[in-house]
Amino acid sequence: MPSRDLGQRVSYLYALLTGIVGLLTLIWLFMHPAISVDLATLLAFTLFAILLSYFRIPIGKTGEVGLTGAVLLGAALVGGPAWGGWAGFITGLVTGLIALPTPPTGREQWAPKAATALFYGGRNTLAVAIAPAERRRLLDDPAAAERAFAPLAGSGLAVRGMVGEGAWSRSRGGPLPAPIQEFLALSERAFRFDALLLDVEPQVLPEWKRGERAPLVRGTLRLFEAARTECARRGMKLSAALAPWYTNTPDPDRPDATFLDGCLERLDEALIMAYRDEPGATLEFARAALAAVARRPVPCWVGLTTQANNAPGSTYHGLGAARFMTDVAELHERLKAAPAGTAVAGIAIHQYATLRQLMET
Repeated sequence: MPSRDLGQRVSYLYALLTGIVGLLTLIWLFMHPAISVDLATLLAFTLFAILLSYFRIPIGKTGEVGLTGAVLLGAALVGGPAWGGWAGFITGLVTGLIALPTPPTGREQWAPKAATALFYGGRNTLAVAIAPAERRRLLDDPAAAERAFAPLAGSGLAVRGMVGEGAWSRSRGGPLPAPIQEFLALSERAFRFDALLLDVEPQVLPEWKRGERAPLVRGTLRLFEAARTECARRGMKLSAALAPWYTNTPDPDRPDATFLDGCLERLDEALIMAYRDEPGATLEFARAALAAVARRPVPCWVGLTTQANNAPGSTYHGLGAARFMTDVAELHERLKAAPAGTAVAGIAIHQYATLRQLMET
């Protein structure tokens, strides 16, 4: 078993018991072929059990029981073969009880919550931003770092460390910014990140707004190149969040290329922040950027946001889970037909806390 925790032991053993009872009941059915089995009732019960599999009941702090498993086990023990035999055999081992990662204490509680929500939501990639003081604390306390990242280590998720400041676009070379170095150190000492995700966004700087963009473009590309070299030395990829309108800004050193082209050449992955609240508008906003990705295919995500403080028309905040899920499904299908369809790795949702709020509405 992956953990010695009592709650997890109970989860695994109870799930196993559910399946064993179902199997024994099935064997009993074969040994007594004359018994009357109400097939309609059995099928109705199985369907009911599958529907219930969505709901789970916590066991202490480290396990949870699927209602399917509990109902099937009770039916097999109390209701006899017609209620529990086939249903228990088919679904008992699969949907009985599922153990959760052992949650750490204190400020690391975000990790198991995020990992569990992403896993059960069918998502496969998580970008983790860690506050500066917390990063340094984890670097100074290896035990705390191990506890913090343990749930992610066995989650099956691809995890990116996310960090960035607009001022880094003023880079003129030299050592990488300290926050990047801290994430690289965390990846070596505590938890191997699959990639480093930089959120630099030079457009927030006053120089950019004044039209003095060439030095910022050069600085950003210089930063990406240096960060990619250091990531590669550690077996990590480099990713970055990019605004779609970078296609409107030229690369000052290459008249035939744009800022976005230069970024893609220096990245292993990209995230296009096409923040709109409707699939058609999202695709139109990202159209030029996706064409650039098609010319230089690197895995890219198309970003949506659920954050409250974005401009109207750019966020799904307050629009409800049904609308959000419908639009994401439509966008997913339409992205397959986009020029960069083969390079689109998925849809990135910003951010976790507001996404949870949205999904509860």
